[in-house]
Amino acid sequence: MPGRTLPCPVCNTAITVDTAALLRGEKCACANCQTAIALEPGPGAHDTVAKFEQAKQAIRRDGVV
Repeated sequence: MPGRTLPCPVCNTAITVDTAALLRGEKCACANCQTAIALEPGPGAHDTVAKFEQAKQAIRRDGVV
């Protein structure tokens, strides 16, 4: 997934994050102050990401939008 930006909760610097990585429980750190942000993956988060990736592949393969 393309990177998105979120404001750092400490210094407000834009943090580029990978949504799928956050859903997997990975952390992203602010380049300015090194504050780390993460999400606690809930039940089904991995399945949701997998289904989203499958849907993207089907759209690319079938040309359906």
